Amino acid sequence: MQCNKCKRQSVTFEELAQLSVEVPNRNSTIEDCIRNHFQDVELDGACKWRCPDCESLQTATRRSFLWKLPQVIHLKRFTFMGDNWQKNDAYVTFNTFPLKLQTEYFSLYAVVNHRGSLNSGHYTAVVRNRITKQWLLFDDDVVTSIDVDSICSKYAFILYFQKDSISKMML
Repeated sequence: MQCNKCKRQSVTFEELAQLSVEVPNRNSTIEDCIRNHFQDVELDGACKWRCPDCESLQTATRRSFLWKLPQVIHLKRFTFMGDNWQKNDAYVTFNTFPLKLQTEYFSLYAVVNHRGSLNSGHYTAVVRNRITKQWLLFDDDVVTSIDVDSICSKYAFILYFQKDSISKMML
């Protein structure tokens, strides 16, 4: 956090088990979602920050950085609109090959999908078998192999990654 008047900075570290990112109302990539999540936010109006040096409410800029990427990325597909929840089915593209974030690489090993609304729906999971390296679709008690090109869908809800050093065994 940085005061826009006196430039005082306040730094806070927060450990995340998962990274929850907004899904835009248009088709995008997982990299776009992560980049948008870490854009600067101007705190103004009713959201001003109480600066300890100025001893008053001031406009401020909030910057967020990743110290360490969690292994789970949650796509925020539900938003509150008016008086009810809406599901955002925008297509978010992601790859099964390593994702580069800063200086580290992460490989996708599982995806949780959700079809339906907030009040009802159906969950499935797609997981890469570590031994056979085959992608499997888990749909209730039915397990079938799935083509790698079918993994990315508008129903993707939670993505599971491993650091590349671990996931090299899976490639």
